[in-house]
Amino acid sequence: MPQSASYVLNLAHTLEIESRYDEALEAIMGYFEANPAVSIRSLDGKGAELSCQELLTLCSSHERASQPLHEQMAELCPEVAGTIGKGSGKSGQTPPAWQPDELDLLALVFTVVKIWFVKGELGQAVQLISRVEPLRGNHALHLTNIRNEHAYWCCIIQLLSIPGIRASPSEHEPIYLVGDSHSLSPSWRTIEFKNQPRVLANRLVTGLKAWHMRPESNFFPKHDLMSTLQTVPDGACAIFIFGEIDCREG
Repeated sequence: MPQSASYVLNLAHTLEIESRYDEALEAIMGYFEANPAVSIRSLDGKGAELSCQELLTLCSSHERASQPLHEQMAELCPEVAGTIGKGSGKSGQTPPAWQPDELDLLALVFTVVKIWFVKGELGQAVQLISRVEPLRGNHALHLTNIRNEHAYWCCIIQLLSIPGIRASPSEHEPIYLVGDSHSLSPSWRTIEFKNQPRVLANRLVTGLKAWHMRPESNFFPKHDLMSTLQTVPDGACAIFIFGEIDCREG
């Protein structure tokens, strides 16, 4: 396993494009295992230094709390709910003083939680989140090269703080949500459709824009979409959520 967190991060994102999420997680866990002493420093003393060895333990834990996810978040990360619907408040700040390899390691952690969310396997997520949040603090990670991974992290931890999200896939028949990051918000919640309970199953296509789907396009989000559609069974009910990014970017 490479000693470069940057290499493993890029490998994991490439595997995401192929919807090979288990392999992406395996690559990240392999990096944690091969580099136990590599760590992320605490910059302000509010969180303890976090090593790959501890990350591997947290990610490999089979303990599952009986509480709903939003109750776990309220207990272990109560400040997250207060950030919902508010701006970052970080205008004018400077990037944190973490070294590039520390930022890449933090991005790997963010990517683990992103993949768990996409897979609908969130049983151990809150324990990991509660360990990372004091370390992440209020640092302006949106000004760094891991801004995209950080954006997914912020979105997901807020979603876990809202009642109704499931910790594991439901026995109910799914309705698949295929789309960009806006598909995260309704995912893994149960609705009633034609008098039957249905679970909204996420099928994320990272960064998908409408123009990526042109016949002549060969940009990677189009390949991601094609890979994602292969995971939706023939005849299944699906909702497509894309186009907002195009509108936002003019």
